[in-house]
Amino acid sequence: MLAIIALLMICTFVYFLLSQKLTVVGSLLIIPLVFGVGIALFTNSGLDAVFKWIYEGIFYSIDEVSGEIISGVAPAVFLILFAIFYFNMMLDVGLFDPIIEFFIKEMRGDPLRVTILTVCSSIAVSSTGDTTTAVIILLAAFVDLYKQMEMRLPILALLIIGPNTILNMLPWGGPAAVISSALNIELMDLSFALFPGMAGGILYTICLAFYFGYKERQRLNFDKEAELDEEQKEKMLASIRNRRVEYKRPHLYWVNLLLTFTIIGLLILGYGHGSVLFLLGSIIGATINFGDSTIVMDRTREYVASAIAPPMATLGAGAFSGILYGSGMSQALAFGVVKAIPRFLGQHMALVYTLITIPGLVFLPQEAYYFGISSVMVNVMEQFGVTPLQTGVASMIPQAFGMISPIIPALYILTAQTQQTFFEYQKRYIKYLWPIFAIFCIIYILTGSLPV
Repeated sequence: MLAIIALLMICTFVYFLLSQKLTVVGSLLIIPLVFGVGIALFTNSGLDAVFKWIYEGIFYSIDEVSGEIISGVAPAVFLILFAIFYFNMMLDVGLFDPIIEFFIKEMRGDPLRVTILTVCSSIAVSSTGDTTTAVIILLAAFVDLYKQMEMRLPILALLIIGPNTILNMLPWGGPAAVISSALNIELMDLSFALFPGMAGGILYTICLAFYFGYKERQRLNFDKEAELDEEQKEKMLASIRNRRVEYKRPHLYWVNLLLTFTIIGLLILGYGHGSVLFLLGSIIGATINFGDSTIVMDRTREYVASAIAPPMATLGAGAFSGILYGSGMSQALAFGVVKAIPRFLGQHMALVYTLITIPGLVFLPQEAYYFGISSVMVNVMEQFGVTPLQTGVASMIPQAFGMISPIIPALYILTAQTQQTFFEYQKRYIKYLWPIFAIFCIIYILTGSLPV
């Protein structure tokens, strides 16, 4: 009975979300609340049990048998919030400007150089883990150049979003933080398992840039003696230099670089949780760069406002998973799934789950899928000998197709500026970027992170 109710709740959630009758956060909170109250009343658990389930999903719960403390989504919420805050601040003060300016100066009007430097710029900016910021900055820098050189704008879209798709999986990006919290696995353990595949994916996007560059050279009959017009080059540089010029801090460049490397280094070495490190980095960075308390507060309000949507969705996902688990629905659903899976598929369960996750991440917010579905499937996977860490890797591989999701607002900016419909963009993405998924699968199978 509980398994059927769980399926009904998930289907209701998907309906209200895709029909846009409720927002993401509204769907994550209201739908499970209604079902949770119904179960609590039917089982005489009391309404206080519903609020306890939500609390445990967001903050923590204690295993009654082992006494182990199981963390909720709170650490992931604060990691995402302060990581976005920190990197938005670093973009404003100009930490990434010298890298992008160097790339622009080296283009020299050569389509091949342009495509290579486009993908390198995307790698640099996308390392912040924020898709919207990366899209806005890179479009501002490159759209006019592609138009002047008569290069195809859809190529620009692919070279911007390809590295971004991969680098969203960094520890301070949203997906890794969310899935590690959903499956109760160490963030850095997951990240170290993901790094080899990410490196392979990035190498592929660079090769793709070479391919597009050579194709554009042939199509445009490139003259090696030609040079990029200096006026156009200065216009591109100005789009970087004049962005929020009042907040640029070139004299503090090395201080900001050292602070960033320190935070990332401490995170990788496991000295502190990302939420604490980026919180401290945000406070120290704002104090060093802005000084005056009025400016600090003004910047804080803007950065928090721009960063609040993903953490809010993650909080909603915590409530969703808390009710799903606390009411017993997740256990019942897992048991039902195990019974329904043919035994011959059991040994290939990790790969089967990876394929199932693709449409889940395309049509659902990742927070909803990871906390609502993956948190259930981790128990199923263990029945077939797949560890939670391997389930985490299997959950992340479909991020290769995450950037064709119609629920990511930044993609509509990207498609509009590169003069294509969203459907055309999706077709080109699948045509040219599907190998990222294959590369992930092959590398993770070879490293043992994806059992088959």
